[in-house]
Amino acid sequence: MSRLVLIFALGVVGCGSSVPRAPTVPTEAGLDSLPPAERAGMDEGDPLPFAFFPGDVLTITTISSETTVLEGVVVDEAGRIHVPLVGDVSVGGEGLTEAEARLEEAMQRFDRFVRVNIYVADPAGHLATVLGAVTTPGQVAVGPGARIADLVAGAGGPRIEVSQEGDYLDLADLERATVHRDGEELPVSLGRALAGDPRHNVRARPGDHVHIPAQNMPNVSVVGALNGSRTIRHYRGMRVSAALAMAGSPNEFGDADDIRNVRGDPENPDVYAVSLEDLQDGEGNDPILAPGDVVIVHESGGAKFGRVMAALAPLIGAAVAIMVAVILIEAN
Repeated sequence: MSRLVLIFALGVVGCGSSVPRAPTVPTEAGLDSLPPAERAGMDEGDPLPFAFFPGDVLTITTISSETTVLEGVVVDEAGRIHVPLVGDVSVGGEGLTEAEARLEEAMQRFDRFVRVNIYVADPAGHLATVLGAVTTPGQVAVGPGARIADLVAGAGGPRIEVSQEGDYLDLADLERATVHRDGEELPVSLGRALAGDPRHNVRARPGDHVHIPAQNMPNVSVVGALNGSRTIRHYRGMRVSAALAMAGSPNEFGDADDIRNVRGDPENPDVYAVSLEDLQDGEGNDPILAPGDVVIVHESGGAKFGRVMAALAPLIGAAVAIMVAVILIEAN
């Protein structure tokens, strides 16, 4: 029996097989943890003058022998306005001066002295759409000088969730967000736009479509010799040190030099070694976790030794326990 106990003890505290260091960035197919391709930004060019869009509401004043005011004239989907006597006049895409001249020309067929003034009562057609992981998705007004970041701000900003533990979680995946204009995707990064990068925070245009997908946020499990093992929400770019800080640092039994990062198929996982001590000494890396990863903090050899000896002493007696202790110390 003593021989079996000794073999068991050596198996518990003996040196394990070599485990490779965890890669800094997960590269396994299907983990979807790498950032998207870099977007170069764009030169936005000169600002565009005001132009009419479908949905704009106009007030038209005609001045001749009499002055007439037409209120609530709406630019229709085809970019036309309907004016009594004259009929439909196309103003879509035109500026104020051009639209006044076009309407005046049409009305002078009936009154060659008439003059026309157009006032924009409500630029309701100057809208962009912001959908996805924002606080209030929907249509946002595009005022003069508005930029892409202003559209996101108008939608309440990227959506943030507060967990039961009080952690703030960014639900919006800004780096995978897209901005489409006239059917084409703009080469801008929304994350950089919100940071104020002028090549990305370009001027907004009516009709722009911003889509911010939600982050793929499955869980990461942090277990073992910790002050608080728990399952936490994964976010893009989460590192081992951050997961340990959120879950609870190693307890008095935990070995900061013996941490395992388990990844992939549960039946045939990849297991990597992580050392916080090496990281503190500037000799190791702080790996980025992939969705579904498990971080295990092993007990130190001394803690294992103490637990084994406490379990063996009642069974084998003090003399044999001392002998086992000597063998274990020499083995390590």
